[in-house]
This record gives sequence, C-alpha cells and structure tokens, in this order.
Amino acid sequence: MLRQLLERFSVSGLPPHERHLLIITDGSPTLGSTTCVDESMLARTLGVSIHPIFVMDDDAPSGDASYPNVLKFLAEETNGVRFLAKHEVTVDERAEVEDREHAHLVRVKVELA
Repeated sequence: MLRQLLERFSVSGLPPHERHLLIITDGSPTLGSTTCVDESMLARTLGVSIHPIFVMDDDAPSGDASYPNVLKFLAEETNGVRFLAKHEVTVDERAEVEDREHAHLVRVKVELA
C-alpha cells in the first residue's frame, strides 16, 4: 500500500520539496513490508518526506519507547516529522460527548514525537 501511494508522487508534477505523505496508523502491520526499507529508499528517490502519526492505545505508556521502530525509521530516512496521537478524554468530556449527535467524534492530543 505504501509503495503505491509513493509511486503516485512520480507523476504528480510536484517539486521534491513539496512532496509530503502523512500516515495515520496504530503501528500494527497488516499488509506489505514490516521494515519498509524499500519504501524508504523509494521515498528518498522521489523526494517524498513521510510524516507518521502514531495513534497510541489509551493504556500505552507515553514517550519514545512506545513509538514503533518502523515509523521512526520512515521519518528519519525521509526527513519526515514524527507525531503521537493519544486519547485524552476526561470523564466529564466523555459524558458530554455521549449526549451529542456526533458521539463518534473523539478529542485526541497530537504532539511531536
């Protein structure tokens, strides 16, 4: 999947310094490579910076130890920026959300990793 997304940049007409790919993931590999070595080489060749947004479990410890190595690798190898997203919903906010029409919306905190 990542390879196909990257290959679209080869025909995008964008200059290399304007090629960015945001990946929102829980970090669990479900399809394709688990190391992404070939994908990072392709991204560098195409001038694409990959910016992973890792969505952490509510009970995962904060910090760099929880951040998947493959996502660290992709960001580092492509001059991307790593981000963390973690649910930060208080009991009061959760009760407030349950009463709303759009209960599927959840507040998350996103920060640089």
